[in-house]
Amino acid sequence: RESDGIPSSVHVLDSLEPGGAQNVAIGLAGWLAARGATVTIVGPDGPLAASLPAGVRFEPLTGRVPVLGLVRALQRTAPAIVHAHQRRNALEAHIAGRLLGLPVVEHAHTVLPRMGLRALSFRSATIFSMIPGRFRRPAHRVVTIGNVPSSTSAVPPTPWRPRSSGPLQVLAVGRLVEQKDPVRFVRVIAALARLTPVEARWLGDGPLRALATELAAHLGAPVRFVGRSDAVAAELDASDALVLTSRWEGNPLVALEAFGRRRVVISTAASCSQAGPSGVDA
Repeated sequence: RESDGIPSSVHVLDSLEPGGAQNVAIGLAGWLAARGATVTIVGPDGPLAASLPAGVRFEPLTGRVPVLGLVRALQRTAPAIVHAHQRRNALEAHIAGRLLGLPVVEHAHTVLPRMGLRALSFRSATIFSMIPGRFRRPAHRVVTIGNVPSSTSAVPPTPWRPRSSGPLQVLAVGRLVEQKDPVRFVRVIAALARLTPVEARWLGDGPLRALATELAAHLGAPVRFVGRSDAVAAELDASDALVLTSRWEGNPLVALEAFGRRRVVISTAASCSQAGPSGVDA
């Protein structure tokens, strides 16, 4: 159904773990639901499923074949449009949408880390992009949009000053997954620790936490993996720099938050990264 001219929609996510793309999708879903639209988020179950905005429904993506699970979820929810928030989800949504006769739009949150998948990407008639570029698609099909932090602190940022004493305080924020490359972060901190006293903290959780923790112990890298935290502004204020070691990125929310807190951001040239999975060997 439609409310106030807003079509009912399903937003397809690859994870309900905290992350930038998840913040964007859930924020959009909440905005639509607040205006009376029927909105459903479909994805693997995760911690964010328990704290969705009022009026936003959740359909867990189940089954061993994701596209079949998506077809079943779309049959149950009967949306007017499907909004896919990651590249793989968009491909699956196009297959499901073709079977069910549903239009699909996709959201480009990040660059493409592997060139070989470009031909299967960005097939929608409309592509909402948070990163520069047209993805070899006609200009009329690409709608460039901005990105802003989902929440900001009312507390003014602590002025940044070069540290005159004590260890350098380095912060990383993100899911502990291949994209964010926590293994590279550990290696960077281990190398930095050989040059100057340093203390590093990583806010976030994910499947690579054990691997990164093991490597930090092996290399003697002074990295503390804090886990999930909502105190990002306070952590940024207590740090000297935010370091992003991502293999691929778009327009990361945490970098914008760091700029808002007047903190230095040091990042990889993530859009050019083509490296394979990290190992634990020194």
